Amino acid sequence: MTAEMMAPAWMHTQISAEQYDSWSEEQCAGTEVVDGMVIVGPCASKRHNRLARILADALDAAAGPDWNADTDFDVRLQDVPLTNRRPDVVVYRAETIDLTPTRPEHVLLVAEVVSPGSETTDRIVKVDQYAKAGIPFYWRVEQAATGVPIVYTYVLDPATNAYRDGEIFKGRIAPAGDDITIVAASLMVHEAERAAEVLAGHGVSAEVVDVRSIRPLDDERICESVAKTGHLVVADTSWARYGFSAEVAAVVAENVPQALRAPVRRVTPPDCPAPVSWPLENAFNPGAETITRACPETLRSAQDSVPEIEDVMAGFIGPY
Repeated sequence: MTAEMMAPAWMHTQISAEQYDSWSEEQCAGTEVVDGMVIVGPCASKRHNRLARILADALDAAAGPDWNADTDFDVRLQDVPLTNRRPDVVVYRAETIDLTPTRPEHVLLVAEVVSPGSETTDRIVKVDQYAKAGIPFYWRVEQAATGVPIVYTYVLDPATNAYRDGEIFKGRIAPAGDDITIVAASLMVHEAERAAEVLAGHGVSAEVVDVRSIRPLDDERICESVAKTGHLVVADTSWARYGFSAEVAAVVAENVPQALRAPVRRVTPPDCPAPVSWPLENAFNPGAETITRACPETLRSAQDSVPEIEDVMAGFIGPY
């Protein structure tokens, strides 16, 4: 059996962008072009397609009106020689939805779901191609044996035109401080930052750790901060027991107990059912005021010299 009998002639010769653009969507489906040579990939599994669809839906919902997230369409990385890739998920500018082909400058993020047979391409080859094309973010989704997908995130470094680890699951420090650590997640990060501003005005240097992810939790960043300050306040919108604040306290107690100069203080709602009226919610939910009050109390329990902070309610509207 000859090669011509096994595959069409166009699979053995370079094609131009003009030739490719003349093909129908049916001809383009399942194919990519690298340096003018057509590559036909295997049919994706249902699991693969489902992961891509779930990820695209989540990104589309989070991206807002300026960005769209879709699956399985061409991104033109270069015209000569022609290189087209069909990422599993693409986040692109909403205003370019009718432009064909989609160019790298239209794209914010591409994601590939790794399947059997695509490991080298998705982990090495495409990473280099997307980076050289200038696409800011690349995500690689691995289908773990546990059934829970693992997402590896990469950010383009403009200086080297290569991707570096995105550290999406790494906590960030904002702002830095020396006297006390405030660990928070989600909405409570904003409240903690507001509290840190008030505390700074009273001579207390608070370091806010925005964990960004509660699972996995950045134990190292939390413990490093507590080792520096010696004091810890954890702010959370959930109850104190069996939740995020309890986990952070346990991480510190297990890893750097010698660093603590005072007991851990948790700023959480009271241990009672959540109310549904606005006045009661306002009293129930913790916020910048409760965090601001908790920090000096924690420092005083270590017999540190702390100024009195009076009438903190005057500067706050909220919580949130």
